[in-house]
Amino acid sequence: YRYLLVDEYQDTNEVQNRIFDAISCKGENLFTVGDVKQSIYRFRLARPELFMDKYASFSTEESLQQRIDLHMNFRSRAQVLDFCNDIFYKIMSPDLGRVAYDRDAALYYGAKNYDENAKGFKPELLLLDEKDELLSETKNLTKGQMEAHMIATRIADMKQHMQVTDKESGQLRPLRYSDIVILLRSLKDYGTDFVQVLQGAG
Repeated sequence: YRYLLVDEYQDTNEVQNRIFDAISCKGENLFTVGDVKQSIYRFRLARPELFMDKYASFSTEESLQQRIDLHMNFRSRAQVLDFCNDIFYKIMSPDLGRVAYDRDAALYYGAKNYDENAKGFKPELLLLDEKDELLSETKNLTKGQMEAHMIATRIADMKQHMQVTDKESGQLRPLRYSDIVILLRSLKDYGTDFVQVLQGAG
């Protein structure tokens, strides 16, 4: 092969790595991309340390074999990135997460074309205390249903008060349900609960 390109290298296992070594030219035509902070496949025997060993072995100086650090994030607003960085600086270390979360690992805002109307927005954290006595009326609900109710209530409030920038007109308009996305770690655990609660809330 002239070039061998491997994406999500942080989730490579030992067998895959041996294959890459075997079919590349001693690694000289191997181009790998990854982020150890996103490693999620240990249950498939992924070995993030393979990524970290390679990460540590290359210099960022211009050469035929070098490391290129991609710091800029073009998917998120600055407020989201600042919030994530604040959390990660506090909890990520070589012992937890296998990476020292420093300036080299941080996320930097690159999407300069995002509108300026979002300057007043701040990320918020909704915490559910299942043992809170104020939630006694929901004691027959599952944890997933309780979370879904909390989110449905927040969405209803946002729908009444929040405005967003319309992609086509560039003007502010009232929030629509279609502007909102809910990301779950797994649909298997909470998907049905969320669908039922959100439909019940209209």
